[in-house]
Amino acid sequence: MGRTVRTLHGPSLLYSVSVFTIAAVALFSGCGAQAPSMPPSAVREAAPPARAAKSPTIAGAADAKISGSISGGASLPTISIVPKSLNNPIFLDAKVAAENEGRKLGLNIEWIAPYTTDTAKQIQIVRWLINRHVAGILISCNDPAALEPVIDEGIAAGVKIATFDSDSPASKRLFYVGTDNAALGSAAANTLLGILANRRMSTAGGGAAKPLKAVILSGKKEAYNLNQRIAAFKKTLSSKLQVTYLPTLYCNDNTSQAIDLTGQITETEPDLNIIFFTGGWLFYAPLESMRNYANWIHAGGVAVTIDSTYPVLEAERRDLVQGVSGQDFAEMGKLGVDLLNQSIHGAKVPKIVYTGIRTVTPKQVSTYLHSTTNYEIQ
Repeated sequence: MGRTVRTLHGPSLLYSVSVFTIAAVALFSGCGAQAPSMPPSAVREAAPPARAAKSPTIAGAADAKISGSISGGASLPTISIVPKSLNNPIFLDAKVAAENEGRKLGLNIEWIAPYTTDTAKQIQIVRWLINRHVAGILISCNDPAALEPVIDEGIAAGVKIATFDSDSPASKRLFYVGTDNAALGSAAANTLLGILANRRMSTAGGGAAKPLKAVILSGKKEAYNLNQRIAAFKKTLSSKLQVTYLPTLYCNDNTSQAIDLTGQITETEPDLNIIFFTGGWLFYAPLESMRNYANWIHAGGVAVTIDSTYPVLEAERRDLVQGVSGQDFAEMGKLGVDLLNQSIHGAKVPKIVYTGIRTVTPKQVSTYLHSTTNYEIQ
């Protein structure tokens, strides 16, 4: 029998999620096959039947190192989706869309990953899935170079492996589906330039009279997608604005670390002008936890961020961030499953499939809030 688990890792008043029952069930229950044992300390989240699936989910018990979810029957072809971690709400739209597409196509969709961002555990999970001979794997890579050997190992073993969100471009993966991260970083930079021009903090004729001081807060240092955004952001600004960059801050995709790092930098660098967030980690926290940052914003600081999830949009509505450039994770989940299914059946698919980018201005934020899912704790 299962037990109900409520998971609240770090502050999450702005962004909350529902947790279904954690069930100790075998992936191959009912099909007569003996699967290799799960990686250590693993738990699985059993998704409810399709007719009852109203609340998207993020899973994990407090003592779990690896968590996952199962939808459909084990006798169906299995596509296993491995996000960077389970405690990052950014992946929830992809999860819901992937499971819905799997039901339409008659597939068993697994959602399994380290609970927190951990490259070694991600490699362990992928190797375990390969040894189980799942039909396909869709992975968002924490470290493209570190994941490359195990991806190639899986391809050699006949498992269809592709990437989403964060690529491993030098690997033999079948395809990448996700954001054009260079275009996304450039979009964020152009949004920033518009904000600065409106505030008369820059000039059209070659930048500000005095260099502006900026800092970038990113997730994991090795993350290919985040590094693409940073490079494009800097390149786009370089010919239009004089900027002095402080050392990049890395929160390891962790909201608590994002709060601490942002609070420290806004307190110790009072003349800081700009913060670029390569992901929305900070905004999954309650307002009272980011007092230094809020004071910095109200004193004239300018912040732009990637991701347009509900809590990020709510932060924009409350004037805690002035520029938002979002991604389409639902499309990543849907297309990733569809393209892997085509590959499993022998079809050729494109090597790269870019999903959309959306820029949300303060004037648009109320409209987008109404059309964006707010995942609530139950």
